Amino acid sequence: MKVARQTTLRDHTELRGVGVHSGLPVTLTLHPADADTGLRFVRTRLEGWEDREIPADMSAVTATEFATVLGDASGPLVSTAEHVLAALAGLGVDNAVVEIDGPEAPIMDGSAAPFVAAIDSVGLKTLDRPRRYIKVLKPVRVAKGDAYGELGPNPRGFRVEAEIEFEHALIGRQALAIDVKPETFRDIARARTFGFLRDVASLWNAGYALGASLKIPSWSATTAFSTRRVRVSRTNSFATRYWTLWATWRSRVLPCSALTTRCGAGISSTTRCCVR
Repeated sequence: MKVARQTTLRDHTELRGVGVHSGLPVTLTLHPADADTGLRFVRTRLEGWEDREIPADMSAVTATEFATVLGDASGPLVSTAEHVLAALAGLGVDNAVVEIDGPEAPIMDGSAAPFVAAIDSVGLKTLDRPRRYIKVLKPVRVAKGDAYGELGPNPRGFRVEAEIEFEHALIGRQALAIDVKPETFRDIARARTFGFLRDVASLWNAGYALGASLKIPSWSATTAFSTRRVRVSRTNSFATRYWTLWATWRSRVLPCSALTTRCGAGISSTTRCCVR
């Protein structure tokens, strides 16, 4: 039987943007890593402190209100890590070091697509070490109100079945079932977290969404990767009264995003999320 091998990046790749909640400029660099390193964050440019490093696993999650925050006993280290982790897991990257010089990952266009493009620009390298797997033996469910997330056994790999329902004409009730592989993840990587105009004032007053905008960002066809740096251009669209306020309103969709971004290519399970 053929044994799957661990992977890492062939080279480093860099993205620059702003944090959607902090509004601060940030540079995020993805580095190759040795086998069995896993996914790790390194925070640099900490005034008066040495660089800090933590693993990107469940033990490092310190908060989940409007964003996933990773940290340790010294305090938070990086916020809004969902999209970069989703891209790494969705493309089957087992080992990488995520270097970041600010408190929050750049929001880019509000999706995982810029991170996918950055990873694709350098490609992956197979390592001489077998991939490690998690096998789900029985259903595990987490629920809050009408929302729930459930992990169940699945002998054919990692499958996500998700459903959302919002009282809005442009959203309504939607469902998706997908076997997550690099090729299928690329199809859904452009999906953006959305928000509603009615929530903007309260979010800003609470100190959230300070880097968000009513402009709708999109990929430019001239995005260049020759310098291993990803750039995003933004275009405005005011076609309707419904605004996409990217990556600001997470509280009701957290069970889906939390489970999806923490599951990697080597997990044998079915993830079901239902959000109402």
